[in-house]
Amino acid sequence: MNRTLVASALAAVLLPVAAQADPDLKHGSKLFHMFCSDCHKIANENGGSDPDLNGVVGRPAGSIPGFQYSAAMRASAAAGLVWTPENLDAWLLKPANFMPGTDMSFLYGFPHESDRQDLIAYIETFSPDYKPEAPAPTQPGTQP
Repeated sequence: MNRTLVASALAAVLLPVAAQADPDLKHGSKLFHMFCSDCHKIANENGGSDPDLNGVVGRPAGSIPGFQYSAAMRASAAAGLVWTPENLDAWLLKPANFMPGTDMSFLYGFPHESDRQDLIAYIETFSPDYKPEAPAPTQPGTQP
């Protein structure tokens, strides 16, 4: 097999993983302030008429007391949606696809995975209590 073809195939598989390994918090902050801060606040900043994103990672959806959530968000909350990094990634890809009927005005989302990962990593820094669930341990001799 052609070595160049093998190297190209390996690069195609490994580079996306490497790109996700180290999110760029500075870029995530820039994205937040360009696209999110007109409606959301974080880090005790002023402004924002929509839910505060401090502590959002790990928080159940639709759980800010007194905020008038859309019917779609209330239904998702009732179904048990929690804002994990994975759910935020799907939401930020295209909110209108993730939750049809959402009132979020930024419906087009972030098509580039690296932008979503940088933004989520930045937002996650304001969720200090979030701890991802550890995978269930496997017994020796069993398959995960």
